[in-house]
Order: sequence, then C-alpha cells, then structure tokens
Amino acid sequence: MDKAMAKILFIDDEEEFLGFIKSYFEELGHEVLTTMYGHQGLKLILEEKPDVAIIDVRLKDDLNGMKVIKQAHEQAPKQKMIMLTGYRDPDMDAEAIRNGALLCLHKPMAGLAQLEATILAAIEKKN
Repeated sequence: MDKAMAKILFIDDEEEFLGFIKSYFEELGHEVLTTMYGHQGLKLILEEKPDVAIIDVRLKDDLNGMKVIKQAHEQAPKQKMIMLTGYRDPDMDAEAIRNGALLCLHKPMAGLAQLEATILAAIEKKN
C-alpha cells in the first residue's frame, strides 16, 4: 500500500493530542479522521472504513474505547484497530486483543516515527 494513501482514524479524549497528531499525519500525506467520542468513533469506523483505527480507552462519552473495539470487531471483523492508552495494565491489553485489537500501544510513546511505523505495519498486515 502506498503510505500516502492511508486513511487513519484517531479516537482519543485529548483534544490537543488529536490536533497535533492530525497535523503530523496529514503532513505525511495521510487522510486523518478524529473524534473524542466513542459513539461517533464507532460510526466513523463502520461508515468510513479507515485503513486503521487508533482508539484510546478513555473517551468523552459512555462508549469507552474497549467497547468501541469490541462492537467494531463484531460488526466489521476485518477492521484493523490499535488500542492506545496511558494505562499499563496487561489484563486490559489482553482484553483489547481478545476483543479485536491488533495490539496495544502505551502513552507516552517513544516518538511519532514509532507510532507511524506501527500504524503502517498494521495497515500492511494481512487479515
């Protein structure tokens, strides 16, 4: 896949993070969708079919990231998703993987280049 053609969805409760990450990935040529809300994130996953969705656990409404991953996986099992969280909880990571996430990343990250490499690897991963 041409990395300039990726459609990436970020679902996170931190508005400043979303603005920063959107600018960074758009400058690299990606199409970037963002939301702070679980219900809107699930709708974007199902309607926009992003190449990958990066989903935080804590969101601004009653549909947290774990529920978004589970419901998205049930309705669109081929959707590639990465859980991104500030929590370091192996049980939560395992639950996210069981619910359909490819992997879990933890904030703070080593750097944006690492995040980009992880996202591109997830996009290229065969279903």
